[in-house]
Amino acid sequence: MLHTVAPGKSADFIVTRENPLEDLRALRHVGMVMARGQLTGHPRFKRRPEVEAQLDRFLTDESGAAAR
Repeated sequence: MLHTVAPGKSADFIVTRENPLEDLRALRHVGMVMARGQLTGHPRFKRRPEVEAQLDRFLTDESGAAAR
């Protein structure tokens, strides 16, 4: 079976309070990260202006209002 999490398998993922598939703003509030088998709670990320600008483009509609 594809796309499963089980003992002996490797998975990298993030945990957010809200569903980022419904609202990309959830990606600004990551609660945990699992990477290479290491769990990090309340991770701190480097903020990169170019990445923030790209994300902002997806968070606004054509009129400039915040997308929901």
